[in-house]
Amino acid sequence: MSNTARDTGFAKMPSIPRVNVSDPALSQWMRSVTEWIELRSGSLGNREERAVTLRELKDLAGGNNFFGGGGSSGSSGPSSGAGSGPSSTDVNRFIESIKASRLYKDLLKRLDDPTRFDHLAAEIRAVLLKDIAAEAAARGAAIQRMETIIQNETRSLAMTVEEVTASVDGSSSGVRELSAAFSESNHASAVHITQLKASLGNYYPDGSAGSATLEEVLDVSADKIKGLRSQYMLKVEAGGAISGFGLIASESADQLTNESKFVVMADQFAIVGSDPKNPAFPFGVDANTGQTFINGSMIIQGAGAIEDLLPATYRDYRYRRSTSILTTSDVSQVNDPPGWLDAPPVYGAGSLFMITAQKMVQSDNLKGSWSAPVMMNGYSGASTKFQYLVNTSSTVAPTGEGSATPLSVPSGSFLWMRTGVTVPPSTETTWSGYVRVSGEKGDKGDASKVPGVAGVRAPVVIKRQYSAWESLNPTVEVAAMVGSVPGSSPLTPVHGDIIWHYGGAKEFNGTSWVNAAAYIVGSMIVDGTVAASAISAGTLNADAVTLNSNSGTVKFGTGSSSGYTVLEVDANSPSSWSISADGAVYADGVILRDGDVSAGSMSIKLVPVKTWGLTKGSYHVDLQSDGNLVLYNGSTATWSALYGLVSDRRRKTEIHPTASTGLDVVKQLEVVDFRWVAGDTLEDGAIHTGFISQDVQKVVPSAVGMAGGTLMLDKTELIPYAIKAIQELSDEVLSLRSLVNELRKTH
Repeated sequence: MSNTARDTGFAKMPSIPRVNVSDPALSQWMRSVTEWIELRSGSLGNREERAVTLRELKDLAGGNNFFGGGGSSGSSGPSSGAGSGPSSTDVNRFIESIKASRLYKDLLKRLDDPTRFDHLAAEIRAVLLKDIAAEAAARGAAIQRMETIIQNETRSLAMTVEEVTASVDGSSSGVRELSAAFSESNHASAVHITQLKASLGNYYPDGSAGSATLEEVLDVSADKIKGLRSQYMLKVEAGGAISGFGLIASESADQLTNESKFVVMADQFAIVGSDPKNPAFPFGVDANTGQTFINGSMIIQGAGAIEDLLPATYRDYRYRRSTSILTTSDVSQVNDPPGWLDAPPVYGAGSLFMITAQKMVQSDNLKGSWSAPVMMNGYSGASTKFQYLVNTSSTVAPTGEGSATPLSVPSGSFLWMRTGVTVPPSTETTWSGYVRVSGEKGDKGDASKVPGVAGVRAPVVIKRQYSAWESLNPTVEVAAMVGSVPGSSPLTPVHGDIIWHYGGAKEFNGTSWVNAAAYIVGSMIVDGTVAASAISAGTLNADAVTLNSNSGTVKFGTGSSSGYTVLEVDANSPSSWSISADGAVYADGVILRDGDVSAGSMSIKLVPVKTWGLTKGSYHVDLQSDGNLVLYNGSTATWSALYGLVSDRRRKTEIHPTASTGLDVVKQLEVVDFRWVAGDTLEDGAIHTGFISQDVQKVVPSAVGMAGGTLMLDKTELIPYAIKAIQELSDEVLSLRSLVNELRKTH
């Protein structure tokens, strides 16, 4: 049973009626009680004496139950303690409090935003909104001071403005310093503002000016409605970059809300030591990445270690070479174990070992322990030996020195082997135990699958030269070759009998003689000729097929003599052989289409392909003595593996500098990111960067051609325009550099 009261919502208090009593003492008591209640409710006297409820305190604390006894949780202490970090709600509440502050909103305004001075008197605002660089351009070198004094029954204003300006040939700069005091019946304020600006005409490529600005604002005010405020702000701006910081202290008019903030607006913020020779960088913030950097020790006063507050870890690895096997005893369980390196050693004897461990991000301390060493690359320079012994036991291994070569194994014995490893620089060999490598005598094999009759002879093979099968009587020939078998008279053929003769081979299937089929397990070596018409096979698998004859044709697939659906190899010509293919011939990833391959060269009938710059003709490839692979069309070199396409002056005419403007062409070429269409042969799922043939064709038509119904792009056609553009930019840089040097001489 809980002793905590249930929260029933806001209490509805009854009103206190006035009582008219004749007793002066009771009347005085009622007035005292009424005054006490009005004082504690805040309707009378100093509001600092107003009483607050526990509910109000919880609301101010963001829902945290800082006081026991009145909450639904029944907690008797704070809801957060040592070791528990701020919640996302706390962080968001902090961010929102910064965003709601006057200082933050003022820092966000750029230095050309006219609303940044809306809270000042009109006379002050009119001066500050004038661009000091524009004033400098109009005045030139000048020093100007202005004083303004206004005094009447409702307003009092005193202001001094001092401006220093300079300007020449589109460059202008100026300094403005304004001090002002302003008072009204319910408002008083004072400001001291310094503005610096430098502007340079034609700074950007489009001809617009570039400027750098600094503005420092010291601003204090006292207002019966808005309360008290003291603010300091410094902002700097250069082109599109801006940074600044500010301090604010304020109190609301009802004295219930105080504000004290220091806000820095910058992409990066750091605290740096004062030693110019060796400055320290203990703390930094990168607002772009949202990272906070602590470089050094972090001391926290209170319970909980830094690892409990910032538990992030990373995995560390260490390496070491050794000629012997390393174990956990070779690893000291410290942050940096002696003998182990951060990176793998490149040189050294022995094997490479690695250990790994989890470490704390903040302290680099071990979290746990180092792992056992793991060998990464085997034995370095190790050698392996083998020894053999024979004994009569199939289960008990032999011992002692053995033979370096396998031994013959007599009947009833077994062969055993052991392995030895020598790891340099050691010369000793570590031997394993002997392992039996020969088995016992196997079971009797299965009976022949050729059916036979008990007591009758096995099938025989008879080889004779017969001029024709018609003159052969298989039954008589079998009887003549084998002779009589006891119990069989007269002799007749049995299933499996084979007769080889001049016209081929015949096999007896138990009923009649049929053409024999040859079943080969393993390799077939033919010393002679195998006619294609004699090969009847569903699939012919071979690592290589060699034609040693200068005549004959090997055809794969079906079709007429004018075109085979797959491949035809013709060796009828005594001086060359060729491959004709209706489709594609793949050779090491290269696809030759509609082409012929001749001995010693490659003769390809190709459609024009712009990437190679080829036209129809007879091409062959020559591997030259310097290792260069050259493609010839007849006797003319067309392409080189080492040097690319032909560009010899002797093979060109009408040579003159191009009139094309490289930059104009390059600026029209659009570089895009893309993926290949799903199902396309080039589709790989990755994002690529390149061109679109249709777009390039509009700018450089010679770089695009059609092949197989697809627009192809020859990027080498674009290289001259890119080089021409670089040359034009180089000329422009040299011209600008010369202009800068001339300006430096005159100024």
